Amino acid sequence: EIYNFQEIKPELEKKGHRFYSHTDTEVIVHAYEEYGEKCLEHFNGMFTFAIWDSNKKQLFIARDRIGIKPLYYYWKNGKLIFGSEIKAILQCQEVKRKLSKNGLSQLIQHSFSIDGQTLFENIKELMPSHYMILKDRNLQIKKYWDFNVNTTHKNKKFYVDNVRKLMFESVKEMMMSDVPIGAALSGGLD
Repeated sequence: EIYNFQEIKPELEKKGHRFYSHTDTEVIVHAYEEYGEKCLEHFNGMFTFAIWDSNKKQLFIARDRIGIKPLYYYWKNGKLIFGSEIKAILQCQEVKRKLSKNGLSQLIQHSFSIDGQTLFENIKELMPSHYMILKDRNLQIKKYWDFNVNTTHKNKKFYVDNVRKLMFESVKEMMMSDVPIGAALSGGLD
């Protein structure tokens, strides 16, 4: 889900792109056509996606900045299998269900993976803010974004007002959708 797709779409139309739907998915494809891997700099949202670029003969796979949407992959001997769940990858007969001691160690020590390890050998998680390119049986993984932390010393009212403004902007942005909106309360503060 690309929250700002309605902002990106007119920019792409000015550059000559023609749209046949009102979906964020089509905006992803056109943004990739226009900007290549740098399309990720334009997206605000939660996503994982894969695009086969027939001109460059390469597969481009990306994950959102914070890692809301998961993406797992198996890479061995020039073979790539990927999915949003590990169980999809394990359906392939040649993927061995062998325990990754490094992945287990990270899970026990940190309660999460610090570098993409999973509990299975040769199955990794694409880290948040990363993309991968598979071309000519060569897999490259790159980071495209990082947090920018600015330290400020303002009064309490400034921070309260700023958080309130950011919260309202965030909720408004997430309500942009090409389908009807629904909400679910889970018992927490939603």
